[in-house]
Amino acid sequence: QVSFSKSLTIRGIGETPEDVIIRNTTANPDTYYHRTLEINNIDGRIENVTIENGCVKNEFGGNLRIVEGIVSNCVIRGGLAVADNGNSGGAGVLIAGSGILTHCIVSNNIVRGTSNNGSYAGGAIIIAYNAQKGRVSNSLIAYNTYESSDSAKAGAAGIRFVGSNDNTLIENNTIVSNVVIGALADDSAGIHCTTWYGRLRNNIVMGNYETLKDKITS
Repeated sequence: QVSFSKSLTIRGIGETPEDVIIRNTTANPDTYYHRTLEINNIDGRIENVTIENGCVKNEFGGNLRIVEGIVSNCVIRGGLAVADNGNSGGAGVLIAGSGILTHCIVSNNIVRGTSNNGSYAGGAIIIAYNAQKGRVSNSLIAYNTYESSDSAKAGAAGIRFVGSNDNTLIENNTIVSNVVIGALADDSAGIHCTTWYGRLRNNIVMGNYETLKDKITS
């Protein structure tokens, strides 16, 4: 994990985020677990890069953990969060404070449950209970997956929203084509809110779906 808590900017110099890739090369769901990036400074910035291949087990934030700072114009993809007798989620992004994610693409991240104990949800993004001023805005959240074990309950494939006050905000996002796969698919594939607080405004949520494992065909 590359972690910084100073007033720094990581900025890709290419024309698109795909020109500069920050990749975890040691992640393996059977042996090693490493988050790719963590940012924890109100003046910190991550801009115009691709963040990929992060992996956590019984933790949150596979590719990226944002406590403070701004992440913008990035592609966040291919993250994995594994729940094995513990809690896990946010394979793409965990927002754990007043961090801001904006103008990003969050895609092809997977939360996988390997046991029937523990809680796991938020295939793309989880906005944690302590994210008092966290924000996700102007982003595309697509093709993320929540895959439960055989008899565990399902959870959100797109965004799991657990913000703790009215300053927590999800706005101007497109949340499409995210899928929950499980034996007991009973939560939301798009946005799942488990909070009394926070705001959702001007989002497009469509084409997300839940399915049983035996309904998946190649």
